[in-house]
Amino acid sequence: MEQSKSYKARDEYNWIMDISEPNQLRNAVYEMKQYYINKLIEAKLLDDSAKDECTLTVSQLKIIMDHHQLL
Repeated sequence: MEQSKSYKARDEYNWIMDISEPNQLRNAVYEMKQYYINKLIEAKLLDDSAKDECTLTVSQLKIIMDHHQLL
């Protein structure tokens, strides 16, 4: 039983090791964040300055989107 637990834990994190181009991941996260910021600006929930100065994480932005049912 212990062996299957350790296999499962390793298996869940294998995708991290498969990223051959970290900049692609960084760019994807940046694009997702900008998408959420733009939607929140359109809904008048954020100021236009958020495009350059937003310190919220993608998760926090998604929670706001979900709360206001913007998705």
